[in-house]
Order: sequence, then C-alpha cells, then structure tokens
Amino acid sequence: LQSMEAPEGQVAPYLDALEALQARDGEGMACWKPGSGERTAFAGYGLAGQVEATATAALALMAGKRHPEAVRKALAWLTAQKGPEGAWPSTQ
Repeated sequence: LQSMEAPEGQVAPYLDALEALQARDGEGMACWKPGSGERTAFAGYGLAGQVEATATAALALMAGKRHPEAVRKALAWLTAQKGPEGAWPSTQ
C-alpha cells in the first residue's frame, strides 16, 4: 500500500480495512498480528512477526495520512517492545 501511486480515494478503503485489523491492548497501545501459524513477508513469527507487521502497517497508514490515532497506538506498542539493549526482536 505504501508504494501505490493511486489517488487517495482508491487507497483509503484498504487503509481503513488495515486499521480495522489492529489488535488493541486496553493500555493505549495496539499492534497487528500475523494469523495463527502464519509468517510475515520476511518469515517473522511470534513477537518478531508482530513487530514487523505493526511497523509495516504503521508506515502504510502514515504514508496514506489516515488513522493517526491507530498510528500513535502502534508506535507506543513498538516502543514498549524494545529490549533492554534498545533493539527489537529480529525477523532476519
């Protein structure tokens, strides 16, 4: 979705559907999770897959200038997932 060069009206329904898939945690944070047993485009699963999916979804929503509250919750969640050394789990 980020690389689509379509008019905003054509991309908006996809971004709205993406936002609807966000899993909220009740603490002002939210993430996107790969389906059970599924891996991300870069073979991520578990927490690493959630980090990858959430970062990718947040980037798409930011590029499309839609759902800023969903982006804020995703960035809060991503920040909370950093390990003690300041990095996220690797999907590579």
